[in-house]
Amino acid sequence: MTSKKTTSTTSTTSKKRKEKKIKKAKKATKKEKKQEKSKSNEKKYQKKEKIIPKTKGWIGNTFVESILRDSEPYFLCFNAKEEKIQMQKEIKDKDTVYVPLEKEGQGYDPYSYTSKEIAQLISKPPTRESLLEEIKKKIDRYLVLEDLEKDVVLGDVLLSYYQEWINTVHYLFFVGDNESGKSSCSHLFRWLGYRALYSETISVANIYNFLGKDEEGAGIIVEDEAHHLDYQREKLRIYKNGYSKGSRIPKIFVGSNFKRQEFYKSFCFKVFSGEYLPKNKGFRQRSVVIKTIGSTPKSNIKELTPNARKELLKLRNKLLFWKVKNAKKGIKIIDSGFEGRNKELWNGFLSCVFGTDFYLQCNEAAKYYVQKRKEEKSNSIEAIIFRKLLEELDKNFEVVFIKFWNSLTQNNPELPGTIDPSNQSFYPTEHKTRITYNYVASILEEKFKGLKIARYSIFKDEERKEHKKKLTSYKFTQEIINRLKKQYFLPPPSSKSGTSGQRGQLKISE
Repeated sequence: MTSKKTTSTTSTTSKKRKEKKIKKAKKATKKEKKQEKSKSNEKKYQKKEKIIPKTKGWIGNTFVESILRDSEPYFLCFNAKEEKIQMQKEIKDKDTVYVPLEKEGQGYDPYSYTSKEIAQLISKPPTRESLLEEIKKKIDRYLVLEDLEKDVVLGDVLLSYYQEWINTVHYLFFVGDNESGKSSCSHLFRWLGYRALYSETISVANIYNFLGKDEEGAGIIVEDEAHHLDYQREKLRIYKNGYSKGSRIPKIFVGSNFKRQEFYKSFCFKVFSGEYLPKNKGFRQRSVVIKTIGSTPKSNIKELTPNARKELLKLRNKLLFWKVKNAKKGIKIIDSGFEGRNKELWNGFLSCVFGTDFYLQCNEAAKYYVQKRKEEKSNSIEAIIFRKLLEELDKNFEVVFIKFWNSLTQNNPELPGTIDPSNQSFYPTEHKTRITYNYVASILEEKFKGLKIARYSIFKDEERKEHKKKLTSYKFTQEIINRLKKQYFLPPPSSKSGTSGQRGQLKISE
């Protein structure tokens, strides 16, 4: 009996040991499988390539533009090494695979070619001259503008495809009443401009998303009904920065467990239209203003026939093809002969048309707008204040503020208006603004770099009590005055020194 019990106990113990061994083996197998799976995932992760959609730009020795060929996404490429046009579905660069944009979600009509069309363009590529001639025909057909204004539009359509090679651009702003043709001008850029994002009152988020973080000049912005820009500070900041290359707008993104800063590129050519021009001075300085007064064009670009639409898209395809084919060559950047801001606004424009039959007329258009800008600046409030300052300066280049204020606002033929003594304000007749003590003081100190000097004099009242009286003056240097004379386009003096005017002021030397 005892031996049977012993045998049974031994058998049970042996069974349990076997079960434990089996469990351990299973656990070990599971652990090994997990480790193998983890290693496999790591290898997959290491081998996994980043897939990045790309609008345009250089990938190694290849310049690309996203297009559709026979309705399929492709890169239209220029291989700089082999110096030839190619078509590619994707381009690999190290651990990154670049793919063209899909048809949906581009914000504009995609550049869509047929295989036959590309073959024809390769065998007979367009020239700048032929492209300008075709653009000119479309302008004459759809827009009613003065010849000089048409020349600006002509050069700017081509310029929108030149953003790779120029550093600064001007903006176009079409101003006019309802039914004056301003929107038709915007629509021309919508159809022919480079990757044009066209809309009314484009949101800031859409601008960031459209221009992106990858390449500068990823398209152009065409904004209709843009007269309300004064009330959109962030958008104005983007536009004021975005006329020159290298401009980036920082944005901070905050989530539940993260905070990061990203930078969006704001440089691109921009076209606006509105019922009136925004007041912001910085924005206006970057804009070429074309006033539309209304008339009937040969054809309405907002009511295109299928054939007319096809013609515009075909011309747009030629413009993009020309850009890709000349990606390596670029263009010759010329010296326009202008200075300062005028050079920034017009150098790229004139470089685009240099060497073509259209250069002379485009150059005349640029000169006209430079002269117009010069006249506007010469007639500005700041220029009038500066000319009055020249009259009032003493031999030490100093002016007493209260005397200067009185001279500026009382019996001044250059600045007629009415004064309101109750709030120390002056309302010029020919300028829609209010001039105050603080405004003039800020001009003298901040714009004209005058040194503010406060002096105190002691005087006695009728009761023989002494009082302090503050007298504010502004002192300037000859160098600053001479620079300001150049800025406000004042003619040089006839002699190096001397006095002029009724007050016996010092004549400033150049």
